Amino acid sequence: MMKEKIAAFFVRMQTQLNALNQFGLPKELKELISFSGLKSIYHYIQAPQQQTDIFNILIHHVPHRLAKEDSQLDRTLNFIIDPLTSDINLILETKSKVVNQDGITEKTQIPVFVGTTKSTKPAWRIDTPTPLKMANAVFYVHNEKAIDKKLRKARTAELIAQTIVEKAGIEAEKHINVTAIGVELKKTGYRKHTEDNQPIPYFAKQSYYSPYALGDLETFLSKTAPNNLSTTVRNRMAEYLLQGIKYIHDAGVIHQDIKITNLLVYPDKDGFFSLKITDFGIAYHPTLRPDVLVLASTSYESPEISYIYNKIKNSPRFKFYYDYFHQSRYPSYGKEIFINMSETNQFLDKKNANYCYCYCHPANDIWAAGIALHILYKFKLPAINNNLSDNPVLTGMLHPLRENRLSIDQALNLFYTQDTKLAPKPPFVLTGPSQAFLPGFNQSIQVTNPDEINKGLDLLSISIGKSHPAIK
Repeated sequence: MMKEKIAAFFVRMQTQLNALNQFGLPKELKELISFSGLKSIYHYIQAPQQQTDIFNILIHHVPHRLAKEDSQLDRTLNFIIDPLTSDINLILETKSKVVNQDGITEKTQIPVFVGTTKSTKPAWRIDTPTPLKMANAVFYVHNEKAIDKKLRKARTAELIAQTIVEKAGIEAEKHINVTAIGVELKKTGYRKHTEDNQPIPYFAKQSYYSPYALGDLETFLSKTAPNNLSTTVRNRMAEYLLQGIKYIHDAGVIHQDIKITNLLVYPDKDGFFSLKITDFGIAYHPTLRPDVLVLASTSYESPEISYIYNKIKNSPRFKFYYDYFHQSRYPSYGKEIFINMSETNQFLDKKNANYCYCYCHPANDIWAAGIALHILYKFKLPAINNNLSDNPVLTGMLHPLRENRLSIDQALNLFYTQDTKLAPKPPFVLTGPSQAFLPGFNQSIQVTNPDEINKGLDLLSISIGKSHPAIK
């Protein structure tokens, strides 16, 4: 199949060269490269020797990076393979400076997001009739002694997303962000972090490519006045999120990091917006990552996650996680619920201790998604003094007790029975256990005796703790 894919790619290159000669430089690329620079790229790839070299690399289903220093072209090129279709994509890297039509070097306005271990900037796919804007995320390894382990962990996150879509079908790609993996570079360099703007060294980096989003949901909401975002528009976004979580859970995966910064916003038809779930960096997968700790981001942790790390707060092995969840300056509804229920002796009593909370479980995703939806609809985090009873979906997703929390199927069913509206309704009360264990969750254990909780804690600190890569 790769032979046909590569042949089709070279045909597209000739088509692009013909279009460039006929119609000139596409307007999307005018600030990034000159007409002659783009023409040189297409000519270079069409040369017989270059086609042979490119074919001999891509035929093994691996990406290829052609540095401008080696090719003498104006831009570095990346030949990447679509993880779902195996189509070859040609990606033009963007830089902060470009030589214009008059041969004058000018600075371009390239937005770059810089995080602790990752930066993201625009790139352009140039093997299509109209250039497609892409997100070029670069993952950096700052620990020289853990290069292979860190790169492997990052690649595993992308493979988990890919397996979800492969299992669910191509429709799931509308809800799950699947990225194409670029070339791994083991080289030393320096980069600046946004918080202190000081250069820090890195020892390897890996590029990933996906369609360019309008931004994450946090950024989107920060630029949108609440009154300018209709309930209908929010409903469509909520539907994308809930359906995405269903695809994840049906594949036997637990995301563990649902939050508004991990929800990418894309323009949808008819003026609506879609959401894609991204960042499977701490996700549980039954085969690709079966030994991950039960985790979440602060402000999105469920009451039981707050409970479990408070329970083992005196363990030096887990002090980092206790501090992260219980000493954080950020507000957390899950922590508030845990503290409130503990003070009133409601948490984990004999009646309600039906689950061992020290294992990854889909109910934690449901809780985190409930927090995200609360922010989407109310533009704020929930708090103890807030009344959620006017919203049956949020009430069920943010039920303090896991055994009474909605499953993703129940959340979707309730969402649709409300005429696809999270409209004010009478309080919604579940009458029995609702969080069914899903196939593939072999580490989700039902506990009939509260004393078993302590055994689960031992497993957390001994069995899982030893195998988890974050624990030294």
